[in-house]
Amino acid sequence: DLVEAKVKLEEVSKNGWMDMAKARYIMGSTAISTLQLPKPEEDSDTGIEPSATVSKQECLRDGSKNVRYYHYSLNPPPSAQDTTSQSKQEAAEGLRQRKQESNNGDGDTKGGSKVEEVKKRPKSLSDPVRWFSAMPPAPLKRSQKYFQSGVEIVLEIANLQSQIRGIQNRIKYLKRMKQKQTEN
Repeated sequence: DLVEAKVKLEEVSKNGWMDMAKARYIMGSTAISTLQLPKPEEDSDTGIEPSATVSKQECLRDGSKNVRYYHYSLNPPPSAQDTTSQSKQEAAEGLRQRKQESNNGDGDTKGGSKVEEVKKRPKSLSDPVRWFSAMPPAPLKRSQKYFQSGVEIVLEIANLQSQIRGIQNRIKYLKRMKQKQTEN
């Protein structure tokens, strides 16, 4: 499994770099470089923020309750979870209906139903592909997808290596225990 995951990572990263080279060829060699990265001093809102964070959790192996290892997983940042749920809700609604005004005593409702249009927020610089062009070429988008899947594969590799390390540590512990028993 580990070797297959490493081969998969190698293939994904190779494809990502090839598509990056194609995008640089299409847009020009200076169009995609570190010069286009947002700088924190330009605008505090456009600084580089992580699109995901890694969390580490201690686990026990299923077959043996004594083998401990760490499991790594990707989590979206807390601020992104809040804003994405709000923006998804607003995008789904499109138009919002305001609350009806209370009765004026005659049994009539004052006014009709008022509708407020929800303004779509301009796309922020949260999508790194947009840092390089308003309309990025297809190879640049594919390159981004390859590298994003590469991050997931790296976590898979880290989890496999952590399990292997946990099993190795358990074997060392059992060998020491056996050696202690034979000495006594």
